[in-house]
Amino acid sequence: MNFPLFCLNGRHGRARTVATAALVLLASAPATAEVLRTDVRPSCVNTTTVRVTCADIDLIGRQMLESVALPYQRDDFNALDTALALWRDGGRQFADGSWELALFLPGLEEGLTTVTQDTAKLAAWRRAKPDSAAAQLAEAWVWYVHARRVKGRDPHAAIPAEAQSIARERLARASAVLARLRKTLDDSPVWHEMKIALLVEQGALPAARRVFDDAVKRFPRYHPLYLRMSRAYTGAAFDQFAHEAARLTEKFEGQGQYARLYLAVDSPMQMPFDPRLPMPAWDSLRAAYDDLMQRYPASVRIATSYASVACRSHDSELYRRMRAKADAYLVAAAFNVVPLEICDRRHGWGTAR
Repeated sequence: MNFPLFCLNGRHGRARTVATAALVLLASAPATAEVLRTDVRPSCVNTTTVRVTCADIDLIGRQMLESVALPYQRDDFNALDTALALWRDGGRQFADGSWELALFLPGLEEGLTTVTQDTAKLAAWRRAKPDSAAAQLAEAWVWYVHARRVKGRDPHAAIPAEAQSIARERLARASAVLARLRKTLDDSPVWHEMKIALLVEQGALPAARRVFDDAVKRFPRYHPLYLRMSRAYTGAAFDQFAHEAARLTEKFEGQGQYARLYLAVDSPMQMPFDPRLPMPAWDSLRAAYDDLMQRYPASVRIATSYASVACRSHDSELYRRMRAKADAYLVAAAFNVVPLEICDRRHGWGTAR
């Protein structure tokens, strides 16, 4: 049986799909959020009151909420500046190998509301801290996110001409802010991550690729660079890039980057793994996940995603093995292609152990 986890230091989110709800739950917390440190492992407890070490799923979600999303909503600009300063070079790594810095932009996105409210908040931030690099980065990101939102969330729907025009204007604003910020943040991979995202969204793929090629030479271990660039591709081109990314990171992740990129698109609306389709090939995906598990054996997040794709294979022994590693922390949202209950029945979980 799966038990929801609550941190003894306060409620926390455990995946981006539940982060918005967690923001509501945390609304009564202290007004100033502290930047959490991943070397301080909070004690967690499940509903059977058994104390356990917080899984990376829980720590990542809580870190993003309390260090970025909530401070943004509460106008706690000091906390946001502190987070970017601490994480500027990547920060610490979680049990799945991901970086603290990788939470900054998604955390801001979780806190965004409307263009009017967000631009007013940015103006207040600039007045309070005119030299804040975090404020400028946030401004560029606000325009980028709202450019994407105006086009709608359905990637297959036709985009009205008016929405395209508004999106172009907002992306141009984001580019202008980011250009001014380059001298200040060029030594941080987050600037390059955002530059790639902007160029991909603008359809300037050759330019995005040039930024990517330079960035991965300087920051080869920073996963978001590969994830952002991968959004320029679909189908066979995506698979080719995923293999290329795995080669670029082979020295420290084996074939693991291949699994990371497919994990980012493993959903019904994007490119879910299906063993009946040629891409991704199950042998390649399984080898990539095996490399990640070997390098990050304590990661519940990787084990959970591996269990989700293993469910769609014919390898029941592998599914049960990954299901056991992830059991107490399973997030139903990770099984958004085939529901968890179906996977358990299909592979004999609960009867074969």
